[in-house]
Amino acid sequence: MSNMVVHKGRKLNSLIATLPEGAVVDAGWLERHGYGRALRSYYGANGWLTHVARGAFRKPGVEPGWREVVSSLQVLAGVPAIVGGRTALEARGLAHYLRMDGRTRVELWSSDPLPSWVAVAMPAGTEAVRCNPARLFESRLVPRSVPLSDGAEGRGRRPDFLVNAEGVTNLPEGPGGWPLAVSSPERAAFEMLDGVPGVESFGQADDLFGGLATLSPGRISILLAGCRSVKVK
Repeated sequence: MSNMVVHKGRKLNSLIATLPEGAVVDAGWLERHGYGRALRSYYGANGWLTHVARGAFRKPGVEPGWREVVSSLQVLAGVPAIVGGRTALEARGLAHYLRMDGRTRVELWSSDPLPSWVAVAMPAGTEAVRCNPARLFESRLVPRSVPLSDGAEGRGRRPDFLVNAEGVTNLPEGPGGWPLAVSSPERAAFEMLDGVPGVESFGQADDLFGGLATLSPGRISILLAGCRSVKVK
């Protein structure tokens, strides 16, 4: 291998080293940063990249949980998928529900399709379910990705994107403290009601609302004004 290739390999390897433990990168991100197909195979053969799913990789070490997978999807792949509905309430400690089959359901509200690697990268017993926010809310309330400037920050790599929308909060719960875009309790309540009576029963929804005593009337009004669903209203 020539000195130029060795130098390039070291440079790219150092870029991988800036990724936090559990971060998942897709082939598109790797291509944009100089990792072609041949180089990805070379890095994999040398143990510098671990295959997670078809078209998705991570550096060796900690296996990603669902928060790491979703945060990576948001901040590296730039897919505007937010954690919503019951999952968002559970993430905020406002809902506790054990499914009868023992599986974990992660609601991802995204107007864009989810890459196929997301389902495979999820931990065992966890399923990602896509819901379309454009069906529930007007376009001004649909989540969007906002590009950030490229570069490294601290011990880990700076995210490439943030996901923003009315009623969405970026919590530091991704890999290495990266943001994880999660619906506010008010928005999550709308999303949960959209699933009644299919995903959620009336009884379950009633129990959940019993614990939502501090919802903001102002935020509720904004969401009501932009909600398309007569049923939810």
